[in-house]
Amino acid sequence: MVYNLKISTMEITNYLFNDGLPIFATICGLIAFAYFFFIPICVAFVAKKKGRHGLVWFLLSIFINPIVALLLLIALGDKDKP
Repeated sequence: MVYNLKISTMEITNYLFNDGLPIFATICGLIAFAYFFFIPICVAFVAKKKGRHGLVWFLLSIFINPIVALLLLIALGDKDKP
């Protein structure tokens, strides 16, 4: 068997945007789901551990950037400490 390993840029582009689009969209959807659902859940657990309201921080991290909410939560520190 002889394989033709010459692949043009047009073939790759054609595959990504025609044949591979459902796979590409699925991967992007999973990444978006993780970013906008899994990370805010982690923020809520960190907030609960620091003595703050987890639901409030969960919603805050959905409305603003989850990474920014996590950094803000870390910067504020524990609620019990003076």
